[in-house]
Amino acid sequence: MADVDVLIAGAGITGLVAAYRLQQAGKTVRVVEANTRVGGRTYTMTFTNTNGVNHFDYGAHFIGHETFQAPIWDLVKELGLEVFPQYEGPENVAPPPYWAGEGANLQYFGHQKKTYAYIGGTIPETPAGQFYLYYLDQLASGVRVDAPELTDNADNLDSLSVWDWVSDVNLPGYGPAPDEFKSLTRMLCRVGFSTEPENISMLWLLFYVASSGGLARFQDLRWPLQGAQGYRLKKGAQSIAEALKDKILANDPNALMLFHAVNDIDNAQIPVKVQVIDNNTSGVKYVTADRVLVAMAPAVFEGMSITKPNPALKGIGQAMENSHMIMTFVTFKTAFWRTDTTSYTSGKVNGVPTSNISRYGLSGDVLLADEDVVWIMDNTSAEGTPALFAFIVGDAAKKWSKSTAAKRRGMVLGYMRQMFGAQVDAEVTNYYEHDWNQDMLSKGCPAGHFTKGQFLKYAEGFLLNKAKPYGGVYVASTETALLSNGYMSGAAWSGETVSRHILADLGGTGATPGDPTVRAQAMAFCVNRVIQAVQMKNPGLEQSVITQTCAFTPPGGKALSNPAGGDFTGMAGTVAFYVQLGSLANITRFEVLTSTIDVANNMAYARVSISGTANMTGSSFVDLEGTMAFFFNDPTEAEVLIAKDMLLMDTNIADEVLLGLPPATAAAIGENESESGGGSGAGAGASAGALTLEAMLEGLDLGEFDLAGASGPPDIDAKTVIFGPGGSAAPRGPYFGKKGWAQITTHGIAQIVSSVQRLGHVYDPAQKSVYVLYQIKGLGAQSGNPFDQPLAVTVQLSNGAGTYVERVQLQTDGVALV
Repeated sequence: MADVDVLIAGAGITGLVAAYRLQQAGKTVRVVEANTRVGGRTYTMTFTNTNGVNHFDYGAHFIGHETFQAPIWDLVKELGLEVFPQYEGPENVAPPPYWAGEGANLQYFGHQKKTYAYIGGTIPETPAGQFYLYYLDQLASGVRVDAPELTDNADNLDSLSVWDWVSDVNLPGYGPAPDEFKSLTRMLCRVGFSTEPENISMLWLLFYVASSGGLARFQDLRWPLQGAQGYRLKKGAQSIAEALKDKILANDPNALMLFHAVNDIDNAQIPVKVQVIDNNTSGVKYVTADRVLVAMAPAVFEGMSITKPNPALKGIGQAMENSHMIMTFVTFKTAFWRTDTTSYTSGKVNGVPTSNISRYGLSGDVLLADEDVVWIMDNTSAEGTPALFAFIVGDAAKKWSKSTAAKRRGMVLGYMRQMFGAQVDAEVTNYYEHDWNQDMLSKGCPAGHFTKGQFLKYAEGFLLNKAKPYGGVYVASTETALLSNGYMSGAAWSGETVSRHILADLGGTGATPGDPTVRAQAMAFCVNRVIQAVQMKNPGLEQSVITQTCAFTPPGGKALSNPAGGDFTGMAGTVAFYVQLGSLANITRFEVLTSTIDVANNMAYARVSISGTANMTGSSFVDLEGTMAFFFNDPTEAEVLIAKDMLLMDTNIADEVLLGLPPATAAAIGENESESGGGSGAGAGASAGALTLEAMLEGLDLGEFDLAGASGPPDIDAKTVIFGPGGSAAPRGPYFGKKGWAQITTHGIAQIVSSVQRLGHVYDPAQKSVYVLYQIKGLGAQSGNPFDQPLAVTVQLSNGAGTYVERVQLQTDGVALV
């Protein structure tokens, strides 16, 4: 029998989160940490002055209050820790202007010897620079975080360093990347990774940015978009690890071994035998565990002796280097930059030229391109001691690491003086620094990065959605995260995720569902790829986002049914549908009107508009509306794929346009009813499958939709516009109000529908719409032929008070209903 269920090597955020979650699940843990403290790359130093005990961070600083930072934000709140906003300006100023209360930020370009003041996004001066920044963000949005190898041109992007790419890119109409964009890219790498762009795989950069939700969240504080740098911990970032430590020790006083090092892991058999060295006495202990978690950066753990090392991770320590950083900060008598309204008077707010830009003072935030200090920022403590930090990173950190603290102090103060004037010298009180690359237990900060040509080699064996334990040994750190990789939030995400994997492993239950944010991002990618495939008339683009048995349900009718009957299956079926569609029409525009992802229901919707020309008739068609529905594979599978999709539209119109068939003659359906009379209930003679609004909304989760005090579900009233699926059995209409709803349902479809099964639904609060998908069965109104097909119902809710149903649209194969 093992001494503990799980031994964890490393007491950073990842290791401690995993330990705490495992304890909460009833497992015994032992956390072994070589340092005398917990926290890893979070490291808070303190000193006392007239403000009391002040907390300043040498390592990780920031957390955000947004989706991609949710793992760390939620953890901080769970632990009862206090945060305070990173200073951006006085923020207690009412608009106008719309950016009221925002202090001016500064950006210095060394090659120009020029400083720019700005508020909001960092937008290049030239059109080419602006386009390339947009292009970089678009490339990042095209990365599959759950399967980076499926990113377009993944091999090529991984084979290039970021500097290779920025030096070689040359797009028609814009030419080579301008110098300002090159400087911005170097600065982005140095701020985000603490290394030079020559050292980073281009694919890794894009993955890293995508894992944080894009360039804006990657860069912003709280304005104009809530980003990853919005808040700090009042007691410093290390207080997260300290709070976790207290929780863990309260559960088990023997659960943590500080100043002990894991020296050897014998995983030849289970339980795993771990050799632990007491750093005080050099004494050797052995601890056995059913599973082992190595919660360290690759550059740190690779030297560890493991009897059965994971071949998928061989050499990863060299492939994923740790960054070089000297963290410094300077304290002052006052935060004088906050009241400086005259040093910089003109600049840009989100790219728009603005006078008196520093009317609310300076934020203290300075980005320096091509300089030894890359980033200066207001670092005033929660206790009120004014300070600015300064990052020395990459090649500059290597160079200045060989110098003296006094010379580094002079260099840092020189940059601060250059940005904020001579008052720096009059106000300075102290200088502090920490060289992370002299810390042999961390070997760098803030995180590791893959060098060119290395990411794809290790992605499947390293990223936590696909990585497998080897000989009972797991590996996790912020570098393994699919969400906020490289941040404290990424470390927390990895701890949460790996603990679930270990629990499933120990319990014999197999895989666990992936993170919902990551899954939503991947689901959106799959939907967008299908849309892109249709737009480009290239079915091959779908190959990477559908399962081998993916069933595509075509719209139906005479033109768009499968000649073999039923669905089109797999990639061969997808190609067959494209060929059939291409023989019938030249689609000139395929526009997405709305797109909705619902992770909880494992499905997505997209409303589309199609325009083009029919090949057989020469007729043009414009804005023919359709609804696409997507169902995805099991959430426990590592890679998100579409398992079933369908396109629903007015097949009567499609047949008329594509084949030249005569339009259906609308049948006289419905009865004369008053607007207030029983329109949403089943009428006389209605079948058991009658579709009523109440039945349609029953049990649906309207999410965050505000019913504005309504006593019941949104209801149809006289203003509601209703569209049928088309054809003679249930014409498109439009119909109006409860009378119209009764006509199209109770006295229309309900007469021929024998059963209704709800397949799924999605509520989109942004669109105030409910999308419901049914499978309906019955017999054609005239033909008597059986039908078994999907029916999509879109319910558009009104804005404002007195919520009602503004629009209802039904889409199914109307031709089959005849």
